[in-house]
Amino acid sequence: MSATRRNLSSLILLLAIGIGCSRQEEPEPVVIAEAGNSTLTALQITNLVPRGLSATDSITWLRHYVAQWLDTELLYQYGQATGVAGSEPVRQKIEDITRRLVAGMVLDSISNRFDPQIPDSVLMNTYQAGQQEWTARDDAATLSYFYVAELLDASAVQNEAWLNPSWKYLKEKYSLRTEPSTDSTGVFLYLDQIRVLMQDPTVSYLSENRWLIRPVKGQDGKQVVLVARTGSVYRKGNILPFSVVRDDLSDRMLVKERQRRIETVLDSLKRSFRVRINIQ
Repeated sequence: MSATRRNLSSLILLLAIGIGCSRQEEPEPVVIAEAGNSTLTALQITNLVPRGLSATDSITWLRHYVAQWLDTELLYQYGQATGVAGSEPVRQKIEDITRRLVAGMVLDSISNRFDPQIPDSVLMNTYQAGQQEWTARDDAATLSYFYVAELLDASAVQNEAWLNPSWKYLKEKYSLRTEPSTDSTGVFLYLDQIRVLMQDPTVSYLSENRWLIRPVKGQDGKQVVLVARTGSVYRKGNILPFSVVRDDLSDRMLVKERQRRIETVLDSLKRSFRVRINIQ
């Protein structure tokens, strides 16, 4: 076995058992690659390896990452040796990146200075003043759904629902067997979005309390079953109720409020600093 393959295999083993999890002392760094005066260790890339990869796929990913790291590092060190790293074009680009980074962080701090909560009374007044904006563009519905591991379990969910239609009860009973751990309740979806969610282009109508069971592929490649139930149905052209659009309306108003606050700060800065624009 080559030294490179031994190092890659060592990294896979370290990632599998958790580096240093069972030892209190600092583990000895495992060097994966070297380029001139730089080294790449297992600890540096532990959190970069995508989760859920098999041992073979992990080796492939690592080889690709190491190859890219080597190319970049060699070119960087060559640029340092030949003076490119300290050249004026590079300095200007670094300064521009720094300026944009700092400006972005300042904007984030401005956006986070106010409570991102809008009272329901304000939301309701805004909703009532512009109800026509919330006309359904297509048939739509609220949808509750979760995944179970086996088709047999999905059928059991549907059969049991006729006896006990409590969605909360069903979720609690089957939650330990859901895979992947994805569930949602009261999600508002248009018909075309439901088609995508169900991965079934034949779904062409909606009805309240309709159960939809569809085998799909889970995040880890395993076959799982999507169990869904439609809630309230809203037909194209009808005005959607406040309860359905509340979150979307709140998001829109928060975006406008953030923008207003940013513009207020910028106007204040323009008055505080000397600003001149020489464009005819």
